[in-house]
Amino acid sequence: MDKPQRTLNLILLTILSPLLLVTGIVNFFLPDHLYWIDTIWYCNLVHILAGTLGLLVVWKKSPILARRFNLALGMIYLYEVVANFAGLFPARITNWSSVDDMVYLFTGMLLILCGIHGQKKTAIIFTSHTQVS
Repeated sequence: MDKPQRTLNLILLTILSPLLLVTGIVNFFLPDHLYWIDTIWYCNLVHILAGTLGLLVVWKKSPILARRFNLALGMIYLYEVVANFAGLFPARITNWSSVDDMVYLFTGMLLILCGIHGQKKTAIIFTSHTQVS
């Protein structure tokens, strides 16, 4: 039986999904002055949902689902940044700062770049350079 592929998309989801889930849960209980980014119940639920779905994809060990999930979540995060600048939903119900925009921009770009990277088997590819005389 073949080993499941450990693609960059699955590796990223293995790291990011638990972080999203924990962030969403913990932010419900933190006092307002401890937030380093603006978080309201809506954002917490989105993080919990994204983290849970991401963990399901990791559990399924599907490189195709991981790639699609990363692309979709990355687009959602980039939309959040654009919406904040344009005053679109959900910017009207949040009080985002430039820190929020930077976190969402970085995370969205990372997810999309990994999604575009596709179905490579390993996250790091080592090449040996040998010189032929």
